[in-house]
Amino acid sequence: MEALAQRSGPRLSFAKLTAPRPERIIARERLFRSLDEAPAIVWIAAPAGAGKSTLAASWLTARGIDSLWYRLDSGDVDPAAVFAYIANAATGFAATGSARLPALTPEYFLGLDIYARNFFRRLCAEFAPLSCLVLDDYHELPEQAQLHSLLRHGLEEIPSGFRVVVISRGEPPAEYARLRLNGRMVVLGWQDLRLTAEEAGAVVELRASGLAHEVVRDLYRHAEGWVAGLILMLEQGTPRGFSPDAPLVFDYFAAEVLAHLDEATRRFLAATSLLPTVRASSAAALTGAGDASDLLAGLARRGFFVTRCGEVSEDRYEYHPLLRRFLLASGQGVLGSEAWGRRKSQAAQLLAAEGESEAAIKLFGEVGDWPEMAKAAAAAAPALLAQGRHRTLRLWIESLPAALFDQSPWLEYFAGHCDLPISPARARQHFERAYAGFAMADEVLGQYSSWAYIGTCFTQEYYHLAEADRWIAELARLRERHPVVPPQVEVQVLSAAVGLIPLRQPNYLGLDEMATRLESLAAQCGNVSIRLFAAAQLLAFYSFYRGNLAAAHDVTLRFEPDADARESAPLALQFWDVWRMYYGRSSGDLELYREALARAQATAQASGVLCWALHHRLNAIWDFAYGQAWDEAGRLLDECGALAQARPYDVQMYYFYGLLFADASGDLPRFRHAAREFRRVAEQSGTLTAEAYVALLSVLECHAAGEIESIWPALERAKVAAQRCGAITPHIDVAFTGADLARRLGDAPRLNALMRDFFELGARHGRVGGYFLAWRQGGLAELCVLALEEAIEPEFVRQLVRLLRLVPESSPSHLDDWPWPVRVHSFGGFEIFIDDQPLAFSANRVPVKPIELLKALIALGGSEVAQEKLADMLWPESDGDAARRAFYTNLDRLRGLIGKETLTMRQGKLSLDPRRVWTDLAALDGAAARLRSSPPLEAGTLAEFADQALARFTGTFLPHEEALPWLPDARRGINKRRAAFFKELIRHCELAGDPVRVARCRDAVAG
Repeated sequence: MEALAQRSGPRLSFAKLTAPRPERIIARERLFRSLDEAPAIVWIAAPAGAGKSTLAASWLTARGIDSLWYRLDSGDVDPAAVFAYIANAATGFAATGSARLPALTPEYFLGLDIYARNFFRRLCAEFAPLSCLVLDDYHELPEQAQLHSLLRHGLEEIPSGFRVVVISRGEPPAEYARLRLNGRMVVLGWQDLRLTAEEAGAVVELRASGLAHEVVRDLYRHAEGWVAGLILMLEQGTPRGFSPDAPLVFDYFAAEVLAHLDEATRRFLAATSLLPTVRASSAAALTGAGDASDLLAGLARRGFFVTRCGEVSEDRYEYHPLLRRFLLASGQGVLGSEAWGRRKSQAAQLLAAEGESEAAIKLFGEVGDWPEMAKAAAAAAPALLAQGRHRTLRLWIESLPAALFDQSPWLEYFAGHCDLPISPARARQHFERAYAGFAMADEVLGQYSSWAYIGTCFTQEYYHLAEADRWIAELARLRERHPVVPPQVEVQVLSAAVGLIPLRQPNYLGLDEMATRLESLAAQCGNVSIRLFAAAQLLAFYSFYRGNLAAAHDVTLRFEPDADARESAPLALQFWDVWRMYYGRSSGDLELYREALARAQATAQASGVLCWALHHRLNAIWDFAYGQAWDEAGRLLDECGALAQARPYDVQMYYFYGLLFADASGDLPRFRHAAREFRRVAEQSGTLTAEAYVALLSVLECHAAGEIESIWPALERAKVAAQRCGAITPHIDVAFTGADLARRLGDAPRLNALMRDFFELGARHGRVGGYFLAWRQGGLAELCVLALEEAIEPEFVRQLVRLLRLVPESSPSHLDDWPWPVRVHSFGGFEIFIDDQPLAFSANRVPVKPIELLKALIALGGSEVAQEKLADMLWPESDGDAARRAFYTNLDRLRGLIGKETLTMRQGKLSLDPRRVWTDLAALDGAAARLRSSPPLEAGTLAEFADQALARFTGTFLPHEEALPWLPDARRGINKRRAAFFKELIRHCELAGDPVRVARCRDAVAG
């Protein structure tokens, strides 16, 4: 669409954006003062011809206020049109390089109120010196128009210092009641706008000076304060009584006034009324009148409901709505039926040539010139779609005869765009017909453009993707016929291909080359949002399918700066963050996952682009999965259960996460329901990835049913399905599930092989994330313990443990290479290591008491040490309450240093978590227990064990801490335990015939 929007498109209607420039008017100072003193929003409500627009225009001119004028009409049932016009006009006030106001494109439809508020907030803040918005002819909006509510939301954001003037023939609708009640809006009504006697006299003097006072008084009495009535009587020369509430009266008097004009002028007015605004050149072309410029200028000078408008090189004129309605109604009678039809056709051609597509299309439709209407609609379509005006374009296209679609594939193409936000399935039918038409004409741009959106429809629909196989094959044939993709659509074509093809044909020849080409082209693309969409597809391709996390990392580094650009569309930014979340989980960068999720949710709520909102909520559940917080996960899943308007992909993920949750939490009824629903929607989707997870689901169902022997054949089928789908993530999940089930079932013969397959696969791809891994963190931690015991991919296992913060069920103190979150050394010195990095403090910022608390806790065994005992040791001179407060204050500070989860407090007793914290003193006790166990250590193992003990357990316990009053007693007990350990070690070394280590151990005991 971006490329096609560069084709010649419509200019926004001049008539809707121009303020009147009336001549021969009076300054109504009493009303000017009312406007000056009014709050931010003024609603001017009075009958037609009461001078509402003239009042607003003359006040703005008199006060020198920079304003934006917009005329509402019945076509504004499509709210996107209103916002597009205002946004376009506002660019005239924008500073160089500032971002445009967003178009009301379909992604905002779930958050229209947020969109309207943001739009008006930015309009008021970013487009100085603009300080007033005029909404004219508000009464033209249908009563049920959606725009009433949107404008109300927007007007609630108007700040002080900015003004909004609404002009209408009626009072504000009910939607605006709150604005009136809180004093933000004031209404100037018909009684305010009625001419006073003084004002009426000024009007008469301006237009017909010299009339007798009695005549002026008579005119004022009969006009009843109605400006239009007074002007008509002055033109006609006869005072007559009438009410402004009877529009037929205007027609009657206008007919009488026009009857006094010559026939050429009457015909001129009738023909030119077909134009929303009239230029002299257009009027001359339409009527053949060589004096069109003089005629229009003369009518404007007389003030006979003809005014100049706008600030352009050539004067434009506008007929008052009352006059134009009368002229259009009587035009056929003035010109004759045949001539009237010809003038309509000529006017439509003129308007189309000037880019006034909306007015032109309306006239083409009235005269039944369908080919020209189709041509104008196709020319206008890219710009309308970019403005979010899908509804307007759809109405135009639907009014065309079906036969025209066979002649113009572009009509089918644009019809597809109109349906895409509502029904991707129906849109795809249009795009497929468009492709066929373009293929018949061998139009290369049309074929590639249609194919790109056929692919987009499949991925958005996420339903029956088996039907995409023929279009994947068609792309190959198209590339064979036309190897050079038109450059203006190549990024979109490749984005669609890289998004669609892996879902069905992951081993498609040339797919990786497409991804490489897409990355190169996307980096050069001038449109930030297109770059982000393309980058998101690449991130999905590399992280989910290829398992190439290095390439995914490069993509994030290359394209993340685009996310900070002001012009990045909220939808593109959220799509990018969706895959950054996935990449973060896959690589074990949970902070990246959380940051991407937070930004995506904030973008959705701030912009009103809520089509991804359910997906973001589902993604939020991973935080609970990593923390094994089943209650919170269950509540969030329940909150996401309203799926009536959800996309098929979100429905599938909802049930998928539901079965993961139910399996992990042991909720068998919920598991059965989620499994049934997931299988249904997954099979409907037709993706190979879904097929792989359905196969893996069968494995879980066998386990849940207790059909143990059926698990392993089902697992083999799942492996085949994972291999076929070509994505690394299902491979990881199948391999993990097999190993974890073997562990849980105690199937030792299978366990080692399955565990080796899993860890070798993860190490090969650097993957520390999968769907099942997060939900089975306990099982994953146990597998990591077993893997390190068997020396299976130790480096990768340690990385996995550290990144996912895995915690086994019991302390892995027997593993020397376990990646402890916290290590504390107390023999020969005192050191704390956090993730193998020393915890260091500046000389003047050492947290003395929290560290002393840790030392005392370790000295007392590190497990279930009474709070009272620790408080007495550290604060012996404080009373009970003060010591208790000091204890808890320093406990909080200690948790801040080494981690909240490393310390547990139960029933007044403090412990270090032995699964998270390693201390050399606890390791000493563990080593002693190992020596006492049977069978005895073999010679080689014993030598290594002794060397390690000599390295760890020698040296003074907490040296250089003599000032601690409790330390001497603690040392005596620890030295006694250490001496007993080394005596036992000496005995083992003597039995093993190792005199060297016997001697070294004796030295350690003596020291």
